[in-house]
Amino acid sequence: MYANVPLRGVFLCFIEGKASPTKKACALNYIKEETHMPSNYTPNYRLSQWARPDKVLMEDFNADNAKIDGAIKAQADGLAAEVSARTALAALTAKKGNCRIETRSYTGTGKTGDSVSVSISFSAKPVIFFVIGPRCLLAADCASGYNTFIGYISNGIYGSSFNGGGVGITWSGNTAVLSVPEGYTDLNYANYSYKVIAFLAADA
Repeated sequence: MYANVPLRGVFLCFIEGKASPTKKACALNYIKEETHMPSNYTPNYRLSQWARPDKVLMEDFNADNAKIDGAIKAQADGLAAEVSARTALAALTAKKGNCRIETRSYTGTGKTGDSVSVSISFSAKPVIFFVIGPRCLLAADCASGYNTFIGYISNGIYGSSFNGGGVGITWSGNTAVLSVPEGYTDLNYANYSYKVIAFLAADA
């Protein structure tokens, strides 16, 4: 009835015989109780940590490997989800905003007249662009075709005066060709580096 009962230490039993009051002592061997679990576990994932007296079981190793595999898989899934989210966000924000900006320049020749023009090339046709000169500003609305020039205009009768007007602009693909009418010296001043700022559609 006492089978499989773990015993600690040594104890004596006394057996009393029927015919004689003589007591017989028998000593039972010391039986050490065995543990089937690790003595300790790691603090984070509770992986097995054995002490020398512990019995090492295959089940403990399998359980530990399952925990490690699960933790690595969860981290990999998290990283994959983050990469996917960042990729999706980049795609959404790539064309946000309503424009992109390009800058160009050209150097004036000092010439004006019906046969004189200035060419400015862009990566795509702008929505609007500005030409900034020494004493002038040209603003061109490419969608409507209208433009405004403000600067000094020479006149053979009245001399130079600060005035406003427009210039002819034609397009060859993504290149704007500006006519420089007689007297519009400020639009093509000799050796001056004109600054051009263009606003293009974000997806142009």
